[in-house]
Amino acid sequence: SFNNTSTRWISAKIRNKTNSQAGQNCLVRLSYQAPESVDVDMTLPDNNVAIWTGRISTDWNECGNWEAGVMPSSTRDALFFDYNNDHMPTFFGVLDVNNITIDENISLNIEPSSRLNVHGNWVNNNSSATILAQIAFVGNTQQSINGPTTFNKLLVDNANGVVINDDITIGNGGSFLFTEGNIIRNNNNLTIGSGVSVSSSSENSYIETINDEASGG
Repeated sequence: SFNNTSTRWISAKIRNKTNSQAGQNCLVRLSYQAPESVDVDMTLPDNNVAIWTGRISTDWNECGNWEAGVMPSSTRDALFFDYNNDHMPTFFGVLDVNNITIDENISLNIEPSSRLNVHGNWVNNNSSATILAQIAFVGNTQQSINGPTTFNKLLVDNANGVVINDDITIGNGGSFLFTEGNIIRNNNNLTIGSGVSVSSSSENSYIETINDEASGG
């Protein structure tokens, strides 16, 4: 249950993840109590979340594959849920998202020569998938990588750094590039596979670890 304690608009999105039939009904009860003073402004807020449905095809750039035709951008989040179809998102070229969340059964089929610019945070619940395209963290504030992820090409271009909150891997033969900013590893593993190209265009870019006292004999 959810109780709205503010006076803002609330948009309710209902998703039945375990539906057994296409178009299966889902019944929801909503109750509303009018405030003491009524705001007559009927302007609805912009939908700042793009939700993948794959209703038409696998094409990322087809608006019909996104709920209500709302597509991701550098200021709009992208959510990829398992909609029980085979239309996994595919794209070529350079695209932008703000925050991105990937469900456990979703694979991003991105052409290896393509690039996805992430302006917010990365949440990956599908630890078995390898992200082949270049993933570039290009935010203006500190970003985070959440969920074990295997990248093929990882680029850090954020002066405020990128924090990894789970183990990540740069796959064999991939690339790990710094344009600006650091990777802040904390207590998580950062595994660099064989043959990975590691380079930096800034002397201030590096992998930052925790400042623990060394031990040993």
